[in-house]
Amino acid sequence: TLERSEALREAQRQLRRLTGEKFNSEYRTPLEAYLQKIGKNADLKSHCDRQYPFESPRYWAAFVSQGMN
Repeated sequence: TLERSEALREAQRQLRRLTGEKFNSEYRTPLEAYLQKIGKNADLKSHCDRQYPFESPRYWAAFVSQGMN
């Protein structure tokens, strides 16, 4: 089992390495449906067109670990 800090780093790493192709095939449709359900609009196609759309720290740097193990 991963320690909390290792799990946090792994989640960040996975998001940074998520390809636009995989985002499109696995996450885009359900995410668009959810956003529409809550009344939000987002242009997710632009993320699908990039090789690593979430590599920028703006997408993963705010991940935090709270509480006790």
